[in-house]
Amino acid sequence: RVKGSRKGKSGLSVTQSASYIGKSTKTIRRYIKQGALPGERESGKFGPEIRILKKDLDSLLKRLS
Repeated sequence: RVKGSRKGKSGLSVTQSASYIGKSTKTIRRYIKQGALPGERESGKFGPEIRILKKDLDSLLKRLS
């Protein structure tokens, strides 16, 4: 699930995260919705956006392997 916002931009966007692990953006969003990948909502230039930490992506990759 997406947690509340935190101050300052950190982590990767959904698009960057998808590219980082070689999956689609839909898959990243599904992992977040299922609770398999933590994501945090932050305010962006065009409205809220989800940010994902690299350490969480690395952890997910280990679990999927």
